[in-house]
Amino acid sequence: MKIVDWNCGGAFRKKIEPIKKYDADIYIIQECEHPDKFIERSVLKSFNFHWKGSNQNKGLAIFSKPEIKIKVLELDESYRNRQLKWFLPVTIEDNFDLVAVWTHKAEAEAFAYIGQFYWYLENNLSKIKRPVFIGDFNSNSIWDSWDRWWNHSDIVEILENRDIKSLYHNCMNEKQGSESLKTFHHRKDLEKGYHIDYIFADDTLLKKTLQFYCGDPKEWLEYSDHVPLVWTFTPSSKKNGV
Repeated sequence: MKIVDWNCGGAFRKKIEPIKKYDADIYIIQECEHPDKFIERSVLKSFNFHWKGSNQNKGLAIFSKPEIKIKVLELDESYRNRQLKWFLPVTIEDNFDLVAVWTHKAEAEAFAYIGQFYWYLENNLSKIKRPVFIGDFNSNSIWDSWDRWWNHSDIVEILENRDIKSLYHNCMNEKQGSESLKTFHHRKDLEKGYHIDYIFADDTLLKKTLQFYCGDPKEWLEYSDHVPLVWTFTPSSKKNGV
């Protein structure tokens, strides 16, 4: 199975051709307009999709080949009567649960971006089977703050305690905050790169990785300030669960 994650920077309908070259089974796209606006006229017209957003122009989408069985999960996406943004949880082939992620700002700075993910985990981590969290987290341990009772590194630890690890750091043998490859370039400037897009996956799936890589910014900055993440792996067997 191949999964591609990409924050397309908006107007996905104009950028489908370059990302489609990966021939992925599943595409997770942030800043994507509602697929009803374009999918029937695109090369993705045979794909199924799920989408979430606050307006029709920018949201979080999952596209999947028609033979891939996907079911949306009903999880708790609220914190103090406010919706956590944005999380799109699905079950893939009754095999593992995937949560597409595009974290947002919040009224209180302490709960912006990775803080949204923190509360999502608090609400739902115990309910998610063989998890994969994938997307634009807008976070890195270089921004850990001493005056919060949680930060990026704390959340990495929470996940690792459940045998959920970062695919990039596992494959590259690098520490959080010391990433040699950047996934986001502010204002498309090659000199202003940060690693803020991640795939956190259950260790049983990580061990079945066949290939993982980040797109080359020299190729992708033409389209977006983010590069794609591309992961190919063998899903765990339904029969034996390993």
